[in-house]
Amino acid sequence: PTGDQITARLFCVPFAGGSAHAFADWARELTPGVELLAVQLPGRGARIAEAPVSNQNQLLDAVFEALLPLTDLPYFIFGHSMGGRIAYELSSRLRDSGHRLPEALVVSATRPPHLPRTASPVHDLPRDEFYAQLRALGGMSSEVLQSPELLELLEPALRADFRLVETWVPLGHAPLPIPIHAVGGCSDAYVGARDLDQWSSYTSRGFSLKLFDGGHFYINKNSVIFFNWLREILTQKSVMTDRAADFFGVSADTLSVSSR
Repeated sequence: PTGDQITARLFCVPFAGGSAHAFADWARELTPGVELLAVQLPGRGARIAEAPVSNQNQLLDAVFEALLPLTDLPYFIFGHSMGGRIAYELSSRLRDSGHRLPEALVVSATRPPHLPRTASPVHDLPRDEFYAQLRALGGMSSEVLQSPELLELLEPALRADFRLVETWVPLGHAPLPIPIHAVGGCSDAYVGARDLDQWSSYTSRGFSLKLFDGGHFYINKNSVIFFNWLREILTQKSVMTDRAADFFGVSADTLSVSSR
């Protein structure tokens, strides 16, 4: 849509090892009038030649700087797994700095920051063991998992993301004055319903918990009912055309994170 057709934005932050491509088909599923913008982190997609970022503060600073000019309209932030942690910290920074807050925060398959890690670190495992963990986690395409060349190309970004998750330091913030919607898979071996429910302590303005059939990447199994649920969250009304064609042109380039 043109600028006067857009009434709200949805910012999407990917999971560890993910890219803006993970959200390429989402635009046509969204509520009319909602523009989809996805974070493209260094070391993947069109930014494959850039060094990936594994420093928490450096990454958050860069995403915050890229997102801030785009908060002139009502907006929502969605983050899956690692992306949920980033999405929460972005929302907290926006509140702490006095900027416009999202209408709601959606954290998907994400453990709250205060919960201690229960799994052993994988970011520094030998290559074969690291690849085995990626296959067990799911979410990556079979094309990548079956291609040694592609895995080797993506390995630096994958290890950087897992290092980021596994060394994450809870920064500590007051509850957000916006609704938080926690969502996940009922058979997720990494993030359980009790974990998701604890996001309720991170908001003073309403909380919901939604579980779908499936594991850590439950969306792949439940795309139709997931998008029905997501559209209920995105309440803004307008007229929207399909942005899939320019998703990697205007949108992904506009909200791309600097590695500096």
